[in-house]
Amino acid sequence: MSIESYWLYVAVCLAATATPGPAVLLIMTNSIRFGLGSALVAVLGNVSCLLALCLISAFGIGRFLIQFPIFFKGIEILGALFLLYIGFKNLLYKSASSGLSGQDGVAEASCNGLVLKRNLYAEALVVAASNPKALIFVFALFPQFIDVNSASVMDFATLTATLLSLSFLFLSMYAYLAHKIHGRFLSQNSVSWIYRASGAIFIVASVGLLLNAHHA
Repeated sequence: MSIESYWLYVAVCLAATATPGPAVLLIMTNSIRFGLGSALVAVLGNVSCLLALCLISAFGIGRFLIQFPIFFKGIEILGALFLLYIGFKNLLYKSASSGLSGQDGVAEASCNGLVLKRNLYAEALVVAASNPKALIFVFALFPQFIDVNSASVMDFATLTATLLSLSFLFLSMYAYLAHKIHGRFLSQNSVSWIYRASGAIFIVASVGLLLNAHHA
């Protein structure tokens, strides 16, 4: 892989990872409710999924799967249903008077510890895995920059490490930004409304995905 191809790959990855999407929204809302540490666990869930997709692409399975639109249509429907679930869960989020918000959410993260973080990790992993655009991006991206039949392990490792590093960097930055905004500017009532607004956005996104899958 030439140095020119690599920097072009970096530019494409920058555009993809810096653009907000369902993963960013999920991690920001988790950062606001449960704290930065718990949100970073969700970041690791997202990055873990990307690693798995890169490995699938490296073995040539991605290029095989991309030839079957029904596979991606199924992923799109499952992803839309999962986003719908997250949307209603956030939409029904209870205010501080009857539920958790702000520092109460951080306290919940501390008390429940491993269970909560495992749930946040799994939730972020499923959101990433059920995003057909992420699958197509990874499966179609690698063959554009290297020959999967003759590329070296170092080439795959370099491309994978670059994508994962940029994804971790930007998702962590969004989590940190949400954490700082919450700490300085948001009241408990504001956090409740943000959580509900994010739920509405997830529901709209899921409906859009379902309509797109129906017309595809």
